[in-house]
Amino acid sequence: MPKPVPASQRRRPMNAPKAAIAPLVATLAVTAVAGAVAVVLAPSEARGWAVAVVVTAWVVLAVSLAAAHATLTAPSAPHRPGPTRPNS
Repeated sequence: MPKPVPASQRRRPMNAPKAAIAPLVATLAVTAVAGAVAVVLAPSEARGWAVAVVVTAWVVLAVSLAAAHATLTAPSAPHRPGPTRPNS
């Protein structure tokens, strides 16, 4: 009687859905607008500091989202089955 293949050895389909980029772009756009609003509403004495903080935070967010997207869409390693056990 054949034994079922453990879940860890099942292959992913080659046409698995990829992560969408639209949510990433929308997140960056919304945070850019929010940052611009924060800078405009900041007191004039603090505007330079506010710009530095907003730009730094936005760049860190953009790099983080790009890295996460690259990780999610990277091709997986080819499946290499382990040693087989004889049926007993």
